[in-house]
Amino acid sequence: MRYTAMAQMALTGASGAQFVETPMFTLDVADIGKTINISLDYSTSGTFAAGDCTIQIINYSSTGTYQATITPSITNLPSTLSFFQASFTGTSTASDQYSIRFLSNNAALRTFNIDSIYVGPGQLAIGTPISAPIAYTPTAVGFGTVTNMSGFYTRVGDCMLLDIGFISGTVTATTATISLPSGLTIDTTKMTAQTAASAASVNVGSYVTGTTSATGIMLSATTTSTSVLYFGNTISTSGVGFPQNGSTVIGSSSLMSLQARIPIAQWSTQTTLGTSSTEFASNSSTSDANDTTSFVNGAAGSIVPSTLTATRTKRIQFAQPIQSTDNIQIEIQNAGTGPWLPLTTYNASAGISPLEIQNTIGYGIGYTIVSAQTSQIDITFGQYSYSSGATYGLAGTSWATANTAGTRWRIRRSSGIGVGELAPATVSSAGYVNGQSGWVAYTPTFQGFGTVTSVATWFRRIGDSMDVNCTFTSGTNTGVAAQISLPTGYAINTTKISSTNYTILVGTVTASSGITNIGIQVVSAFTTGVQFCAIASNNNTQLQGTNFTNNNSMTVSFVGLPIVGWS
Repeated sequence: MRYTAMAQMALTGASGAQFVETPMFTLDVADIGKTINISLDYSTSGTFAAGDCTIQIINYSSTGTYQATITPSITNLPSTLSFFQASFTGTSTASDQYSIRFLSNNAALRTFNIDSIYVGPGQLAIGTPISAPIAYTPTAVGFGTVTNMSGFYTRVGDCMLLDIGFISGTVTATTATISLPSGLTIDTTKMTAQTAASAASVNVGSYVTGTTSATGIMLSATTTSTSVLYFGNTISTSGVGFPQNGSTVIGSSSLMSLQARIPIAQWSTQTTLGTSSTEFASNSSTSDANDTTSFVNGAAGSIVPSTLTATRTKRIQFAQPIQSTDNIQIEIQNAGTGPWLPLTTYNASAGISPLEIQNTIGYGIGYTIVSAQTSQIDITFGQYSYSSGATYGLAGTSWATANTAGTRWRIRRSSGIGVGELAPATVSSAGYVNGQSGWVAYTPTFQGFGTVTSVATWFRRIGDSMDVNCTFTSGTNTGVAAQISLPTGYAINTTKISSTNYTILVGTVTASSGITNIGIQVVSAFTTGVQFCAIASNNNTQLQGTNFTNNNSMTVSFVGLPIVGWS
């Protein structure tokens, strides 16, 4: 293992005319011929863009003579990431040396900082699996034909965080629901239901609307369905929320914004993760159509498609680029339970075969690397799951059989160093988790509250998002937008916020005096902080400092704020 710290680098020159290179190093004898990981932290200047830099792994002889550039050569280093990871296989010669070269691809000056370079075999990351937000298209019931639908879900351990926004159509007197991502369901064993006359319900989130009920709660009514959430009224005097009709929740042609947190039956709480580029990918689409966008990442996989009328392609995308040394496998879980088995021969239990084509009729599953894409694969589903018919080349078994049984599929990508998920870690286990920090104090900038005092503010990173807790006492308030800044150097990633105009509730406020029902919102015009709002009308109502009483003791909390540069 080797750790190296480097200061700021400045590069100029198109087509690799200038480069900076680490000192040469050799591999430990125990690592000769093995797959070696490379990872580093970096930050870039404001002018840095994707494609400005290429990373190469250089092989030298024992005398320092240049021999070759080792595959892979990492081109188009993204400008929006703060952590980079790749892998390579070294030579079998113990005396060979290596270095990491950073080449400039832009004639203009580009600067970036490199820190904590790691070179060595796979290490284990022990802790809670955290994903980046994954886009999906929810199904909304009770709201007519919705528009501007935008949904994201994030995995944090065994829980899912939902962030959804849309504009209602002509609402109906039908129970209002929103669907979870396909193939994922609520874990009822981890929820204590509040039994009501109509259903067993649990408050799992909140929503903000434009009309009628300005705010409300998201409910899990698991005795009715574990694959949807319900829109509820405010908590009744008995402490129970009740599912509501769409026409009660919101008016027609109005903005809806909701957030929720629920435990998922297909996810475990704590997992030992291998950082050796082993990961799983699938596609949530089960329709009779090709699909190139419904990406799913994680060990749970996806339900196989239902009836197909022709051969269909479902595209997957891995988080890391595919390397020449990787092992790619199609895996099947029969009826959604039991072990995952590689699809190398006909799986009699699941009724699925590897891809076969006869007279243009396809059976089973196969795959093709997507041209010009380093992380995507097209998964081909034949028209039938296998050739069970009396005549080969004609009808076989419909995919609907496996789909109805709950059979799941996924693609495993492994570098061969380790596995993606092992047994749960114990409290005494040691390890490393990327993208998760403890609480860090910072001093925010306030607007609209005069000279504030008694400020105590902390933030932490959870995956690609930031949580903030703050307490302060206002001074003499002023008539400008009331707002609080993020830590210096951070900005909100508005591409991961599900709202057409980035006006969405992300937190709450309590005050010792003055108005109530105060929230924290994100607005498109202010990406380095958040604003205070009254959650009582469409898009909320932006508040000024003068909406609050002077010398007011206040507590602010907002969570799940996606940050530019975090992944």
